[in-house]
Amino acid sequence: MEIALTKKNIYSDKKMYLIAAVVTVIVVLLMVIRQSSVYDILNVAFLSVTISMTMYFDLKMRIVPNEIILVALGLRLLMLVIIMMTNIQGFSYIFIDSLVGGAFLLLILMVARLINKGLGAGDIKLFLAIGLYVGFNGAFNILFYTILVSFVFAILALLTKKMSMKDSLPMVPFVLVGFMATMLLGGI
Repeated sequence: MEIALTKKNIYSDKKMYLIAAVVTVIVVLLMVIRQSSVYDILNVAFLSVTISMTMYFDLKMRIVPNEIILVALGLRLLMLVIIMMTNIQGFSYIFIDSLVGGAFLLLILMVARLINKGLGAGDIKLFLAIGLYVGFNGAFNILFYTILVSFVFAILALLTKKMSMKDSLPMVPFVLVGFMATMLLGGI
């Protein structure tokens, strides 16, 4: 007897949380090695959990759940409020950079969606959250590595006949690779 795959089943799947925990530990260790601030560590930790959890859903069901994105956006808003209350001078730069990063990715990906319907609305919402978390430079780097890795993967899959031009790929696994590449190369 096969159990139907639902969001509820996936939320109860311990593998999703294990993947999110492993990715987050790696990201936090990288940030600690770089002697990053507590704010920066929390920022990328929340983002790594968000990307990891949405990747699991994208691989299993080909969706990016709104609930995860909304929680990520709520945490980002809370972080901005805390920064505003504790560091007025640094807040304006962080706030503007967050808005520019989010707007940049939203604009680029909305245009891409208009040109080619292959990009899902959930992917766009995830990238909006990413831009709000990492600002313009981080958003640009993550988008660049995501596109680069997904392009190389697609070319190799086509050349080896593992997929055809009619097939689609889940985007979020490549987003995770782009995020990790950006982290490793110091782009955040």
